[in-house]
Amino acid sequence: MNHKNTKIIEYKANTLIVANHEENGKSLFIKVNGPNRNIVLDFSNANDYVALCYNSKGDLKSRHYAISGKGSFMIQTPFSTIHLIPFNGINKLKEETMNNQNHPMWDHINASLKEKVDILAENPYRFYIGPNVWVFRNSRQEILEDYLKEAIANEDYELCQKIKEVKTFLSFINNHKISRDYIFILETEETMWDVDVRYYLKKEGNFLKLYTTNDTNEEFHNCNASLEINDYLNKEDVVELLENYFEKWRTYNGLPRFRKEGLLDEKEFYSIINNIKEKRDHYIKRAKELKTSFIDFLDKAKLDPIPDGKNEYQWLAKCPYSKGKHHIMVSTKNDTYGCGWCKKKGNQRDLENYLKTREL
Repeated sequence: MNHKNTKIIEYKANTLIVANHEENGKSLFIKVNGPNRNIVLDFSNANDYVALCYNSKGDLKSRHYAISGKGSFMIQTPFSTIHLIPFNGINKLKEETMNNQNHPMWDHINASLKEKVDILAENPYRFYIGPNVWVFRNSRQEILEDYLKEAIANEDYELCQKIKEVKTFLSFINNHKISRDYIFILETEETMWDVDVRYYLKKEGNFLKLYTTNDTNEEFHNCNASLEINDYLNKEDVVELLENYFEKWRTYNGLPRFRKEGLLDEKEFYSIINNIKEKRDHYIKRAKELKTSFIDFLDKAKLDPIPDGKNEYQWLAKCPYSKGKHHIMVSTKNDTYGCGWCKKKGNQRDLENYLKTREL
């Protein structure tokens, strides 16, 4: 670093107004000494810079461009030093950015109202509200409030509900005070039991825990599934959580049907269902390819084994201990079986002995 052309700044406050520290085209080398080493860089009325962000070991971790003297962004832990270098060729970059319709900012700027709400639910690092102007994660409640007013004016009450859920979701992530402690995700119809089920995320400590209510029981039921709250939590994490839950209970409940949107909409719901079906079909095919003699034995014993589709080894068969009232779980990885209801488990020899005893 050329100290002659660099101004070193020791900074402890939350926001640094870059224009207040500029000196005759010098680079700015910022040492972030705040308690959590987070800092907001405000480039209003400032020159154009390349921002190089380093961790405590001096490793370059990210690079940003500050263009047109507009906007601000947050540099977060683990970055401890920031080097702002005047970028002489920035005018060309401005022109290329403004003319490049593939730049992600145009996806934000040109999106419909509903699409903008969906983008905010993804909790992106930057949300663009204009060309080269973006807001960071902690400043999006006001934008969503404006979107809510627009949705009310349009009498789009489904979108109003979604905006409220996104506002709550982002409030949980950014630790804003809020009157309620839950988010409505969506409502489904459970095909096995013909019951409407509503899914929620409730904030408990530093976790969002999955709960349900249904037509027969309005009390919250703990699903024993959760997400840890952090700066990078987004809607895709909620999608993955719900997909894992549906897959876990697929054998007993079947796959649900869509009823009503909340944080997630119908398209996102069916992307979950399609992913589960694709994985299931893949594992069923692989299970048949890896079929062992144990499966042939179960078939001959008229226990009707079928691949479960959860992995390449797992099968289901009629439970001989209950005379087929439910299923036993079978694994071809080690040719074993088990029944949680009847508290029975073993291998092919154990089952052969039991069936012989039953015939006597």
